[in-house]
Amino acid sequence: MTNNRVIVDFIAEITPSPTAPFSQAFEASPDGFLCTFRQGGTARLRPSLAGTTLLGIMEGRRQRKVPVYVEVSTDDTIVQLLIPGIQKTSEVRESKSGGIEVVLFDSQVVHTLNRAGADYQVLLDALLEGRTNDRWLIVTATDSHEIIHVVPLSPDDILGLPLPKPPNLFDRLRWWFGSVQFQVVRWWRLHLGVWLAATTYRRLPSLQNASAMFNLVAARSCDSTGMPSDCIPFLYPDAGCRARAHEMCRLITGAGLEPFKVWIYPGSAADLRVRTSNSPACAVAWGFHVAPGLDVLTPDSTWVTYVIDPSFFGGPVILADWVASMNDPLATTVVRDWPFYAPAIRDDFYVVTNHDLEDKRQLFRARCLANGPPPYVC
Repeated sequence: MTNNRVIVDFIAEITPSPTAPFSQAFEASPDGFLCTFRQGGTARLRPSLAGTTLLGIMEGRRQRKVPVYVEVSTDDTIVQLLIPGIQKTSEVRESKSGGIEVVLFDSQVVHTLNRAGADYQVLLDALLEGRTNDRWLIVTATDSHEIIHVVPLSPDDILGLPLPKPPNLFDRLRWWFGSVQFQVVRWWRLHLGVWLAATTYRRLPSLQNASAMFNLVAARSCDSTGMPSDCIPFLYPDAGCRARAHEMCRLITGAGLEPFKVWIYPGSAADLRVRTSNSPACAVAWGFHVAPGLDVLTPDSTWVTYVIDPSFFGGPVILADWVASMNDPLATTVVRDWPFYAPAIRDDFYVVTNHDLEDKRQLFRARCLANGPPPYVC
């Protein structure tokens, strides 16, 4: 039985102060780094093969003022790091297999609770209390999305965090009118020919330039080694599809085409399930998914909807094939204008988008640290 202790807190300070590139940080500080937390706890990062990655994640979260979950050994060395999410409980339900599934607000991931876990009742009570009182929670889960720690987020810590707000009446009206306008324009374009399409859209998408748009966004994929600060974590498909889709739409629009977003929701099952070698579990489960779409004009002057989703495909894919990959024959799709980050929620300045992308980059780094980089053997 381990004597390790767990700290879930915000990082107050790392000393000595690390500077990029972190790959050389331990050369300048061979004794390692001391992490001090807001509530007074401390932990040490010591030189190791994993130390550079851990230091980069820890310093990134300190700068962004978001919490970490660390397991600390008896000599105060950090031996495990997990990335908590700041979320609310939407639903706790029984799964078909008899387990417990947890749906969190603002998350596409289907989380689980282990009935046999020693903290099962404590975790369940905390999740249910958070739902009853509409509280933000710090929720920590394993890489396989089993929830292992839940603690309320204090009101002081909420300030300054780019948390999505439930839409008000004005937001809902703007969403509805914007959706109607988009559908009308799209209908006219698809039914009244090329000339009208050219007058309402800046450039007519062909399969050739749809492939170019796919290559444009796929080239920004996060790599397990370099990971530039503005990369898109396609290789972490478990979560973050809204942020990925929003950033992809921004890039495609900047290149002169007008995308939209295709949302898909489960129908015959509780969730969508996709097989992928980009997950150690070889599959991901979602409560929804979204990706950019383009109506492509074919050589015989007909329109075909293609989806751009580098998380699972190597090029633009016909909508029907994209839907079929979700393994739910009754899944429903909804096409909406791209500027809406989520239903009735806009993120015109990409604040939520960038915050979510960075969280998923850090989750990807942590996964690579624990399991090695994808693809995984499936």
